[in-house]
Amino acid sequence: NTPLMSATIKNNAPLVELLLAKGANPNIVSGDLSRPPLIDAARIGSYTICESLLQKGAHVNAADDDGWTSVMMAAGKGHQRVVELLVKHGADLSMKTKWGGTAVGAARDGGHTALAAWLRK
Repeated sequence: NTPLMSATIKNNAPLVELLLAKGANPNIVSGDLSRPPLIDAARIGSYTICESLLQKGAHVNAADDDGWTSVMMAAGKGHQRVVELLVKHGADLSMKTKWGGTAVGAARDGGHTALAAWLRK
């Protein structure tokens, strides 16, 4: 993992800010599924890190090798605030994983019915 990815996974927002300020690429991919930091920030529900990455140019609709996007990850984990942030930044709710999964489906499958209903609006 890159230093930015490691800081993201550890939910270390101050270090993420520092790395981005020093020029870390917010779209660099790493890990087994070649995912950018925004997807992991969304998965762990870090609004602060997601916001920092987006402000530094993270691609909101970037997907990992399986087609998962940040909004799908956040929805599946029930992170409503993060989902709202991603949607505000242009997250495409029609994108699908390689198995046909969507953000709405991820929310529903995760038991987050209110979030799934919000996404369907």
